[in-house]
Amino acid sequence: MRIENKDFEEIIHWNKQSSITLGQLTDDVFVPSEVNFQVQHRTESQIKMAFVDANESTLVMPRGTGKTEYIHAYRSFKCMTRMPGARGGFVGRSYAKLMENILPGLIKGWKALGWRRNEHYWVKEKPPKSLEIPAPYGESLDSSHSIFCYTGAAMSMISQDRKGSANSMTLHWVQGDELKFLDRNSIDTELRQANRGDTHLEFSHLPEFHSWLWTTDMPTSREGMWILEQEKKMQPDRVQLLLDIQVERYELVEKLMLADVSRRKGILDKIAQLDKYWDAIRAHTFWYHEPQGHDNIDGFGKKQILDLKRTLPTFIFRTSILNKRPYLSENAFYPDLKDRLHCYDATDEGYIDRNLDAILDRDMKLDDCRKDADLDTNLPLHIALDYGSSFNALCVGQIQKNRLLFVNAMYVKHPQRLAHLITNFVNYYRFHPTKTVIFHYDHTAFQGSNALIDIKYADEVIGLLKAAHWNVIKNYIGHTPSPETRYEDWGKSFKGTDPSVYPVLFNRDNCEYLLTAMRLTSLKEGSKNYQKDKTDERNPNVDQLETTHFPDAADTLLLGTKFFKRKSKGLDFDVAA
Repeated sequence: MRIENKDFEEIIHWNKQSSITLGQLTDDVFVPSEVNFQVQHRTESQIKMAFVDANESTLVMPRGTGKTEYIHAYRSFKCMTRMPGARGGFVGRSYAKLMENILPGLIKGWKALGWRRNEHYWVKEKPPKSLEIPAPYGESLDSSHSIFCYTGAAMSMISQDRKGSANSMTLHWVQGDELKFLDRNSIDTELRQANRGDTHLEFSHLPEFHSWLWTTDMPTSREGMWILEQEKKMQPDRVQLLLDIQVERYELVEKLMLADVSRRKGILDKIAQLDKYWDAIRAHTFWYHEPQGHDNIDGFGKKQILDLKRTLPTFIFRTSILNKRPYLSENAFYPDLKDRLHCYDATDEGYIDRNLDAILDRDMKLDDCRKDADLDTNLPLHIALDYGSSFNALCVGQIQKNRLLFVNAMYVKHPQRLAHLITNFVNYYRFHPTKTVIFHYDHTAFQGSNALIDIKYADEVIGLLKAAHWNVIKNYIGHTPSPETRYEDWGKSFKGTDPSVYPVLFNRDNCEYLLTAMRLTSLKEGSKNYQKDKTDERNPNVDQLETTHFPDAADTLLLGTKFFKRKSKGLDFDVAA
């Protein structure tokens, strides 16, 4: 069974069955003939979080969607009840933000789950000794920055404005909000060091053990773009299985509500088995979630959203309220690039289904062209590159139905070089039966890739492809066309107004970094005319994935196919011998 968003329509309203489904059912359940249930509003994202509940999750969600009250409160509630004595950490950019913005939402969420302060948890103070609640595992905690639970678990409030606040800590789970404002390096060093070990503890087998949950609204700076790249880490097959299991569980609970007493044990056994599968899968799952638009209109209020539209700058409204990915450049070099018009999804679901067991067992990775539903196996591949000592980019296209499809975009960073990039290309397309490449290049390809032996970039690319038994058709386009020419040709291509330039479409998954870089590329005024702003290519502090390397390779591919289209009418091209 494969579920879709529409399948959540009933569950999303939290009727009595769904309330049980989300964790209130136990092996000794007794369902009386008349039960009063509290109906609560939940959004699709909140329900999906409860249904997936992966060991690692990153959620990019708009403001006002209950990230703290419903998602973080639910996760911390589970961690502290399922792992007695465990030590967790809630990370924020400042202690003030944790106390003022985060803690109130957590407390409100815990209250809805039945917890009462100073009975089930204590804020910034340890439980009374008279209750004989055991201390959390490990060293003593600073009570002024911690929340203690009646189970003996505790959660430290970790602020990144205090350097080293997580040093020497032992953590068993981590969660945090406003990820776009957090220091990635601190997460990768301090927190990764803290959230590991203690595998001897009795709860170390649980999916919550050493779990991670991050939430944020849409990142709006270049420094935050790494968050959106987390989508590549997700395993959609595993996430889909988790959702399927929970919907099947929901259906069993519906049967349980109406079943005779004699049939209840059998149904409960099936539910218990599903729970076992669910835990086993989510323990090794990464989930990335980015809802399209504001999915809490009913709770947040349509009037509130309309008021914000009037008062907020358009850029902030689109990213923080509508959850639109940002177009950071006001003077965009590719202003006509529109995700809904020029991007598509093309994963071969049949290939996924046929290899599901191997994928789930981690014996197989989706790292070659067999997963690409947009690849025409009877056609050659078009490639173009941008060359450099620290970053090399390669765009892959195919001409299909008089359109240029950007089917892939690949790169390597220093210390890897051009040869590594071509090797990656050859490996990725080793199952493509038409071993022909049309190589588009301009004058920059005649610069040296190796000063010691004076080999040129173009020669190296052709030599490596030939060595891998690919036929190479060379298409030299001369000197790099002017920025004005490239700008105008992209406009024609995106709008489809000129038959001399192919209309373009991009494989959304395979070209993620290319698309991001194109959205960040801007114009600047030159001495005589406008130019592509390449300033960040010389800035060592900027991730070169976000600069103009990828767009330059895309320019060459677009212009190359334009010239090739014209030349091939007279068969004016040569094949590398």
